[in-house]
Amino acid sequence: MHHLWICWCGMQIVPQDVSCFGHSLPFPSPSGSVGQSKWAEYFPDCGGKAQSPVDVATVQTQYDPSLGPLTPLGYGQHGNKPFSLYNNGHTVVVPLPGWMGLGGLPWQFTAVQMHLHWGNGSPEAGGSEHTINGQSTAAELHVVHYNSELYPNMSVAMTQQDGLAVLGVLIETGEEANPAFWNILNYLGRVRHAGETHYYYSYLLAMLPRLQ
Repeated sequence: MHHLWICWCGMQIVPQDVSCFGHSLPFPSPSGSVGQSKWAEYFPDCGGKAQSPVDVATVQTQYDPSLGPLTPLGYGQHGNKPFSLYNNGHTVVVPLPGWMGLGGLPWQFTAVQMHLHWGNGSPEAGGSEHTINGQSTAAELHVVHYNSELYPNMSVAMTQQDGLAVLGVLIETGEEANPAFWNILNYLGRVRHAGETHYYYSYLLAMLPRLQ
């Protein structure tokens, strides 16, 4: 599977396989659970050169002047309807309305959902899925979009190289509170079990870094 991964500061195409997409948690193997460094020994599809999670090595990054600025579309609206916070048994997911999307990419991308990755608070278990110079952050927000210009729905798009665009935002704790995140954090206790849903009002745009 191939997806388009986007940082708030840029864009990168990262080929990845379904079986190794997205997590550094141990995988079960014939000899027991194995960490990410051993995945390729038991799952050859995970031995590629461009897998997710991605470690961004800043000394190797290069500026690409052909990449224009991203434009969040509809992120500052909620349509007078609450968002639903849903526990899918793995993380909390917030389905997004189809009038949200991303501009500034080669095609039109329509929002589908957003979800969070976080750790358990210990220094050894970073919360973010991706890292910068080997360092993780407290959490990571993913806003998932599909290429609605070329494909009819998310299911079809996710099998294509140019099918998905994921806006990833690395999150650190700090002194200044962000009310938009509190709208989610305050209600996590109400979706502690898989299948539970809670409704809340918020603006997605307020959860993103301020552009300078």
